[in-house]
Amino acid sequence: MHLGSLPTTDGTATRLALARLEREGHDGARLLALSGLSATLLRRRQRFGLASQLRFLDLAAVTLNDPCLGVRIAGELELRDLGLLYYVVASARTAREGLTLLARYVGISNDSISIAVTEAGGAARVSLSFAGTSRPRPDRQFAELVVAAMLRAFRKITQEPVVPTEVRFVHPAGETADEVAVALGVTSVRFDAEDDGFTLHAGVLALPLPGRDDYLQALIRDYCDEALG
Repeated sequence: MHLGSLPTTDGTATRLALARLEREGHDGARLLALSGLSATLLRRRQRFGLASQLRFLDLAAVTLNDPCLGVRIAGELELRDLGLLYYVVASARTAREGLTLLARYVGISNDSISIAVTEAGGAARVSLSFAGTSRPRPDRQFAELVVAAMLRAFRKITQEPVVPTEVRFVHPAGETADEVAVALGVTSVRFDAEDDGFTLHAGVLALPLPGRDDYLQALIRDYCDEALG
């Protein structure tokens, strides 16, 4: 769903950051107001403009003095809270099919995100793009959160310690490059890249998913199509 031409989000990242602020004794309500949001809006799980979420994440990162906020709260995400999006991916037959379904239905959670997968030379390149953002980008925290959450999901649904051969971000490294790499479970991250995303050995996509459920898959795809519509 778009608010006019404005990309929207279900607010998952905002709720995670708010919980972290409140645990550490900060005034999350004030930062919500500065971002054009409210606790009531989040409780009702109404969709809202992506720009408000990006603003809130930036304010939260500054308030918490945590430039790695995005990757940290991705580690706190209960993947099942993604609802339809998680279950349609987890019930697929293979990691390749799951990733294809994620690319198709990611708009259920956030319709600013587009996912493209290119396989060549034994590698699978996963590229992300974010609508409604520009350079210098205001979405550093969100981009790092999305990549971290995708890698967590890959490891969970395959039940394998999947390690990408490369992780990329469009934004500059800053002083936290090593910290981001550790949080993502990789040895290094390439910043100032041409896109956001990561690269896997193509063989990873052939992994069968332990949660495969053809009946659930057929049922839930109808709901996903309806949700996108």
